[in-house]
Amino acid sequence: MTSRTIFITISRGGTARNILQTDAFRLLRESGARLVILSPAWQDERFRRTFGYPGVEFAPLYEPPWSFWDYLFVGLHKALVYNASTEMRDRYGIYSPDEANVLRYWAKRLVFRPLRNIGALKEWARALDAAVIRDRHYGELFSRYRPAAVFSTSVIEDMDVAVQKQARARGVPIIAMPKSWDNLSKISCRVKPDRLLVWGPYSEEEAARFQNIPSAEVEICGIPQFDLYSRPEIFVSREEFCRAFALDPQKKIILYASEGKVAKHDPEMVLMLARAAAARTLGAPAQILIRPHFIYPGDKEKFASVASLPGVFIDNFYQPSACFRDRWDYSVEQMKHLANLLHHADVLVTSNSTLTLDASAMDKPTVNVAFDGREKKPFTASIAKWYTTEYYRQVVATGAPWLVGSEEELLAAVRALLADPSIRRAERRRLADYFCGPRDGRAGERVGQAVIEFVNGV
Repeated sequence: MTSRTIFITISRGGTARNILQTDAFRLLRESGARLVILSPAWQDERFRRTFGYPGVEFAPLYEPPWSFWDYLFVGLHKALVYNASTEMRDRYGIYSPDEANVLRYWAKRLVFRPLRNIGALKEWARALDAAVIRDRHYGELFSRYRPAAVFSTSVIEDMDVAVQKQARARGVPIIAMPKSWDNLSKISCRVKPDRLLVWGPYSEEEAARFQNIPSAEVEICGIPQFDLYSRPEIFVSREEFCRAFALDPQKKIILYASEGKVAKHDPEMVLMLARAAAARTLGAPAQILIRPHFIYPGDKEKFASVASLPGVFIDNFYQPSACFRDRWDYSVEQMKHLANLLHHADVLVTSNSTLTLDASAMDKPTVNVAFDGREKKPFTASIAKWYTTEYYRQVVATGAPWLVGSEEELLAAVRALLADPSIRRAERRRLADYFCGPRDGRAGERVGQAVIEFVNGV
């Protein structure tokens, strides 16, 4: 594939980790193709130093300004994938009940619920979108490099869509991936890719159901950033791990993972666990290690009221990437650090977090919090509403996470899982098979090879 050019979009720090820090990028570099990384971080010294290999060039990727028609079509594309997440957002709001809109909820339910399974409507909307909103961006870049293909690493991202539109107008083939597990149920792709790479069977089903993309145009690859979990050489000893946090290697480790803005109850959950650990009512000596949700500024400070409690420790290992909106630390060191957090944890406690997938891939017992502490909140303001979203209700249906609705249930679940980590092991395997796909340490290779074969075939 020597001398052919591939555009690779990297809109978030998370996708830099998922693709550029895995074997996907290695295989693409080794293919001999010229790789042009389009990214908001294209001039960032750290980014260029990390990924500036021979044959790799950098170009800008930016937030395109929206017109009235963009807002109109995005609303239409969202409505055409009407599902449980749509209902949750319209009926209850995302961060606040004030965001709910009963009129919008019923209008969408009456109009779009019956239409959601008509694939031709999605194709019609895409065609009309392309006709009304022309390829306004990246024309000079395409003319200069003349790419053989575009690899869009976040298929619904606005920045990616602008590149996709230019590619489609010029007849440049597009191979794409959703950035995460919930993307394909959020919005119908404004530009339908020629080939779609997904993590596992769940996303393959969503591609057919919500995107009108048949299985013949989809390839299951696994999760590239999970490949690290299959490499035992990256795990440090328990003694070394505990020494880094001043933890006691003889005590059980409860990893508490924050879910950021939606989980205001997090400090109270830590307090409940800390009190139980201090009272020795968890069945074994235990300590709590808090993992803040680092993409939310100030999330670490949320735990100030519990940070100094005996047996409570906070993970501070994170180097935010300022050039990305998500501020994600895409370093290999951070990837190995997270892998060791999960490896050495005896149980994970979190809310509706993607870490539930990481834990299932590592066969780590997981508790999902579905209550708001001692305050009884209405469902519209409760963390419990998040378990009704399209993607997470499927997670709950596997039975892998132990869903708890009170302090008593939380402590009982942690106590049981600390005593017997094999509880729900079959369910965790079911979740991992369905959502994560193959977990043989070769997901990155499959992604890279799929892109190479796609480009060679065009």
